[in-house]
Amino acid sequence: MGKPPSPGARTPRQSAYRTSPARRWTPSFRSGFLASLFGERKTSVRVGASILYDRIGGGASFGLDQNTFLFDSQANEPFGIAGAPRTSLRNDPRFTGFSTAPPPAAAPVITRPSSPNVDSTGTPFGLAIGGFPSFFQFDRNTRNPYSILLNFGVQRELPGNFLLEVNYVGRLGRRLLAVGDAATTTNFKDKASGQFLRPAFGALEQQVMNGQPITAQPWFENQMGGTAFCAGTFGLAGATNCTQVVGIFLSQLVAKGDLSDTVQQLFSAGLLDFNVGLPPQTGANGYIGNYASSNYNSMQAILRKRFSNNLQFDFNYTYSHTIDNLSQITNSYVQYTGSNGSLVCDLENLRTCRASSDFDARHTVSANYIYDLPIGRGQRLLHDAPRLVDYVLGGWEWSGIAGWRTGYPFTINTGAFPTAFTLDSPAALTGSGSALKSGIHTVNNQLQYFSSQSSALAAMSFTVGGAIGNRNAAVGPGFFSMDMGVTKSFKMPWSEKQQLKYKWDSFNTFNHPSFNGPSSATLSNTAQFGVITSTASAPRVMQYALRYEF
Repeated sequence: MGKPPSPGARTPRQSAYRTSPARRWTPSFRSGFLASLFGERKTSVRVGASILYDRIGGGASFGLDQNTFLFDSQANEPFGIAGAPRTSLRNDPRFTGFSTAPPPAAAPVITRPSSPNVDSTGTPFGLAIGGFPSFFQFDRNTRNPYSILLNFGVQRELPGNFLLEVNYVGRLGRRLLAVGDAATTTNFKDKASGQFLRPAFGALEQQVMNGQPITAQPWFENQMGGTAFCAGTFGLAGATNCTQVVGIFLSQLVAKGDLSDTVQQLFSAGLLDFNVGLPPQTGANGYIGNYASSNYNSMQAILRKRFSNNLQFDFNYTYSHTIDNLSQITNSYVQYTGSNGSLVCDLENLRTCRASSDFDARHTVSANYIYDLPIGRGQRLLHDAPRLVDYVLGGWEWSGIAGWRTGYPFTINTGAFPTAFTLDSPAALTGSGSALKSGIHTVNNQLQYFSSQSSALAAMSFTVGGAIGNRNAAVGPGFFSMDMGVTKSFKMPWSEKQQLKYKWDSFNTFNHPSFNGPSSATLSNTAQFGVITSTASAPRVMQYALRYEF
């Protein structure tokens, strides 16, 4: 474990982290042992464990410095005229000479406290015009992330120069950094009736989706000015109460469970007061904190053959499962708005979108080999071949690298925003998971991923009442690649220590296409649902080389 610095001694790096909400030093703990079984040397057991603490820095600290509510200010004072340096030097009074730098721009005037997205009267307007700043700040309770690493393995030497190794490897990520949006749709309570926003919206959504008569919900009646007001104002459109106003004029948003946009539209029309359901100043409010966690567990098997009888190879198989509530690298904070891939789904319940990770490959196989063909002088075949025959048939080597894995999970989205404007909610899996099975085929000159597009669509549905669906409910196409190489060595007649080597390598030797997942998997675009438009593998490529060794 590292020793913390003394209070009086600070390095430049430590000074740079003075204002970080995390600790200035990051301890780690490791332990493990290796033992032989039964007093023999052919079997060994390895056990290890460690706790590793991360340091909050890099992208997180840089992003906070560049994009933050606290320090945000802009001063735009261009130097000179673009594309005309000579004119700039002659006319811009800030340029007094080649060796004299122009003075820096004056700092803008900052009013404290800062009130973003308000007009001259102090009235919030950000949400009404769709204000989505790309700023964020650290949660003041943020602590250093850490991970727990566990491994247990048995290795056994087998006859024939084989070595078998089977390991359990686990990594548990805790207090991982992630961005959460605090500007979420609040389940606002109507004091007069005691009804909350989400149940009222859910009941209206069910009626609109099923084509049923719209009944009055007390929440909408009381919060939108009363039944008499709505009937008198919108009666010509067929509305007899406030709930029908929402169901008629915002039917498309209601039918797909888009609660955030529904509240925003009502607020923009003056039918809801400030801070009812959503904050009026901004459509997004990002915080960095310890909002993510992950579990990785795997069984890893390795069969290795040492070089003998002209052959050596490694065969690796991994059965694993990685689970998290967010699969995003920690330095991708700057442009977080509008992408549910970089935010946790729900700050109130961090397990809401806990599912298989975006990069979870349940089965992975990899292998590599080198085989010296046993032909030519000193080999099993043509052992005493004449020099000319050995020159042509001897010295051949064949090698290859193969890889295969199952597909990565992907989310079927709704195109709706039930909880926040930064989360395109996953759809809810209401049918059988088998309806999402793959079966790549061509339909109307398009490559369709799902075995049955209609069955896959029927198994998913829009969420109800401001709920969030199932993240990563489907699994994408698998991947396969095979690379091969052939080498021929020619020994020089004047010296056996010198040789000419010809090498031919081929990548994706079988020219096998491995596809990416569907480019569109959203219930708001059923025409393109499940359509594949790209491949994860490149076409076959060959390269040739000639080398002289001496």
